[in-house]
This record gives sequence, structure tokens and C-alpha cells, in this order.
Amino acid sequence: VAPLIEETLFRGIPSILADKKKPSWKMAIASSLIFALAHNLNVDRIGKTTFEAKKFPLPQFTFGLFFWHIMRKHGFKNAVVSHSITNSALFALNMFYERMTKKQLAKQQKRKS
Repeated sequence: VAPLIEETLFRGIPSILADKKKPSWKMAIASSLIFALAHNLNVDRIGKTTFEAKKFPLPQFTFGLFFWHIMRKHGFKNAVVSHSITNSALFALNMFYERMTKKQLAKQQKRKS
């Protein structure tokens, strides 16, 4: 669901607004910047939203440009599919990393005991 909503908001609508006769890279950069900064919004357990301004989310900005390119060259549907696959792969890698980190911490604690 998130890739469909994000692609609509950050690529679909801006693409419609972009002038078809001129290069769309200005709109691509602007929408990718907003897409990246939106990933710095955090909602806590009580629903309070905060903005993490300490770092710029370069990976999200880069993926925003990539999804823009996919949408302009191969269509909106392919951008949504690409976004979904990317999210799934990153989720799986994150789960793997967390699992491996927990195993490493457990090994370190056993060595200290």
C-alpha cells in the first residue's frame, strides 16, 4: 500500500504537473527531495510527529530519482512494482542484519561470561 501511495504523491501527481515539452528533472529533483525528507518524519507511540533534521536521507533521495526515471521511461505501474520490490528487499536485509547482530551480541556475551 505504501509504495502505491508514495508513487502517487511523489511521482504521479508531480509528473502530471511537469511540462511535457521540457525536461522533467527539475520536478524530479524537487519531488525526490520532498520524498526523502518525508522519510525523516517519525511518529511515536502516542501519535506525536517529529522531524529528524540531523541527517539528510540520501538513499531515499536517490531512490526517489530512480523511481522517477522508472515511471517516466516505463510507466507508473512499473514504478510502483519497483518501489514494492525495493521495500521488500530492504525489509528482508534489515531483518537479516538484526538477526545476525543479535547472534553476534549473544556470542560476545558468552565470551565475557
